[in-house]
Amino acid sequence: MFALIIGLIAIVLTVVIVIAGIYYGGSAFDTSGAKAQAATYQTQGDQVAGAVMIYEEQHAGSLPASLSDLVPEYLTTLPIPPGQTATAWTISGNYVVSSGGISEKSCEQADTAAGLSAIPACSSASLQTPCCSE
Repeated sequence: MFALIIGLIAIVLTVVIVIAGIYYGGSAFDTSGAKAQAATYQTQGDQVAGAVMIYEEQHAGSLPASLSDLVPEYLTTLPIPPGQTATAWTISGNYVVSSGGISEKSCEQADTAAGLSAIPACSSASLQTPCCSE
């Protein structure tokens, strides 16, 4: 009988600990996915931007006609953003941009990591703005 009571107490304590972990740690699990996606976009954007800068330096200041001109000399392949099946990176003026696919939480995480307090409009964004809204 004593073993049965100890077993039940152990089960109840385990359930309480699991529920507390989900309640108090749930936001950490929620934001970690957004941080990972933001970091992936930032890294991929930096890779493409670096390849464009090297191309521009080696071609007398001219930008590539398309990003496929960077493969295979400057990039092994064009990076594919998370959740997409093909590359969405393009050159727009002096920016390397990805058209869509990033969640608002990931956008907020990228801007927070860059020291911004809110997601700026794309019309007022600078080169140091990792994410903007239209």
